[in-house]
Amino acid sequence: MTRCDLAFLIISSISKKTGEFKGKYIAIVFSGNETIDSNLYSKISHGLMIDAIKRDHKNPQPHHYKNEINMIYKIMLGKNAKQFKADNNLDKDESIPDYLTNDQKEILYRLEMANAFLIDLGMEYSDRKECLTLMHQEYIVKLNEPCITVINV
Repeated sequence: MTRCDLAFLIISSISKKTGEFKGKYIAIVFSGNETIDSNLYSKISHGLMIDAIKRDHKNPQPHHYKNEINMIYKIMLGKNAKQFKADNNLDKDESIPDYLTNDQKEILYRLEMANAFLIDLGMEYSDRKECLTLMHQEYIVKLNEPCITVINV
């Protein structure tokens, strides 16, 4: 995630919960520190998705949140949270992002942010799932592209 992405999150976050982190994010962005803790990204991206779910439902229930994160895990990992934890011998209270690679975490955060945006647009679950699946495929392609292109002269 770039500094521009992070600045966008800071500016666009509107909830009280994500607002608590704004000062810390702003300090990091302008500190010149190139290493930004992925736990901070996790809090903001997940918080944005939770806020979008709250805005989308008059009385959000636990299954609303679970359905959204499981959709993203199924797109990314091919299984829901419960299946991933069982396959990896994790306790039910352990956090899945702690067991993802840095690239997987980056994709998770981007998909959570995109999902929040799509929820706010009023997009239906099946349409969001299709859109996020396409985004995931694009991210995978970009991760596998070579960083340097060799030009034969």
